[in-house]
Amino acid sequence: MIPRIFHRTVPVEVPEPFDDYWVRFAELHPDWQFCTYRDPLHPADWELGRLFGKCKTGAQLAGLVRLEAVWRWGGVYVDMDVEPLKAFDDLLNCQAFIGTEDASVLTDAVFGAVPGHPGIRACMDELLSGWWSNNPSDTGPLLTTRFLSRRSDVTVLPVEAFYPYSWTQTERADETFPDSYAVHRWNYSWRGWNE
Repeated sequence: MIPRIFHRTVPVEVPEPFDDYWVRFAELHPDWQFCTYRDPLHPADWELGRLFGKCKTGAQLAGLVRLEAVWRWGGVYVDMDVEPLKAFDDLLNCQAFIGTEDASVLTDAVFGAVPGHPGIRACMDELLSGWWSNNPSDTGPLLTTRFLSRRSDVTVLPVEAFYPYSWTQTERADETFPDSYAVHRWNYSWRGWNE
């Protein structure tokens, strides 16, 4: 069972209204633990820390931290720009879950796993082996799609679970989404905290 732990990564200053989302997560999940990781992060504290210096954006760094946090402690990772709509408790009975934004790409803005999940470990091992370019998605959706999409121990949730509208459909941001656990609000953090 996936532990009742939420993880998030944030820059030094969290833009509005994203701290309100974290408060809402706590209201919906009163018996969960909440972990926030923010700069400065010390590379020696993380197995993937030797890659921190290669990160060109905060999104890349967040990609490393989210993978390792979920692999080490288990739980559910949520990006700071994910607005919760209902409790995640019924997702905890699988070994791992991740959502798709378009029925193809497995986006890591929200995912969960048991500690030590081998699919998450495979993502980490690929990064440690030197697979990397300048694409911010190298530590995120490209990686998770590549290593989690065909695993029998990973439940892939439909678009409606977390991504009921795409980053190209901002006109839908004011709609309500009764079939969603949460809504990714597409803050475009891959453009970088550090740029």
